[in-house]
This record gives sequence, structure tokens and C-alpha cells, in this order.
Amino acid sequence: MRSGFDIFKTSISKSLIQQYNQSSKKLLEEIISQMPLGESQIKEKLDDGETVQLRIENNGSQLTFDFQGTTNSKKYFLTESAVLGCCLAALKCFTNSSFPINAGSLECLKVNTPTNSWLSSRYPSPSFLGMSEGTRLLSELSLTALSKLGRQKDLAQSSMSLCLVDIEFQSGAHFYDTTPGGVGARNG
Repeated sequence: MRSGFDIFKTSISKSLIQQYNQSSKKLLEEIISQMPLGESQIKEKLDDGETVQLRIENNGSQLTFDFQGTTNSKKYFLTESAVLGCCLAALKCFTNSSFPINAGSLECLKVNTPTNSWLSSRYPSPSFLGMSEGTRLLSELSLTALSKLGRQKDLAQSSMSLCLVDIEFQSGAHFYDTTPGGVGARNG
């Protein structure tokens, strides 16, 4: 970061960083203000019986991702910062916009995770499956909930939802393949 400022002969100061954060906040507020107002809710049961529950609310300048009602898990464990990353990824994908992620833009997002859930895991919980399968699941769920805000964008199932084909022949040989995801249907 410092080398970019050196090119323009600008020094980094507390004031400059504050201006950058304020500009970032205004940019994300503008993006959020163009989204439909209101709230959407989504609830999904996982394979092992765990529940993920999400309520998204847009008040015009701030988005709230509220995961209250999400249960604990025996399989997935995520940290609160990973949950925030999933919400940011879903927002960037949904709005198809580019905005810096810093203290300013983070003021526009509020993420609530229940203390005793797989979304606020602590050591010694193993986070490997959470960081691979769990983040995909949570990002997709967040993106789906965002699309339900105003129904202006209907999204197709993520291609990350892998469909596997395994055919066993009489000889004992196997044919194993994955089917790739497609693109969602569009009106017109």
C-alpha cells in the first residue's frame, strides 16, 4: 500500500485514512440504497439435522445479516470473521459491484451470530469442513436471501452444489464424473 502512495508523492496520514474510510462507507451506502428495502428470511436444514436460519434486513443504508436461530453442528465450525466474509462475498456477488473492504464499508454491515452455534466456533473446534463446505453453504444461503429481498434478481442454484455421478458396472469397474453447474435462466 505504501508504494502506491510513494508513486503519487502522497504521505499516509490518519486524516487520509479517515477520508478513505468515509468514501468507502458512502460508496457502500449508495450501493445498499439501490437495493430493495425490507427483509427476507430463509431457513435450511443440513444433513445432520442442524438448522441455519438467516434474516436479512435492508434499511436503506445498512444491511443486517441476522443468524439467530442457527443451531450448533457436529460437522461444520466457522469463526465470526469467516461468517462476515461469506456475507461480504454474497453482497459483492449480488450487487455485481466493487467496493473496498475497510472500517468505513464495514459500518454498513451488521452480522449477528448466535453464541452457541457453528457460526461462532472457538478453539478447539476443527474448522476445516467449515472453511470449505461451510463457507460455500453460508455464502450461497446469504446470496439466496439477498435475492429474495425484492425478487428483482432470481438466482440459479450455485454450481458449487456438486452433483456426482457414480456408475458401477457388472465387471466392478466404476464410471465417476461430476456434472458442472449451469447458468440461471433469464427473462427475455
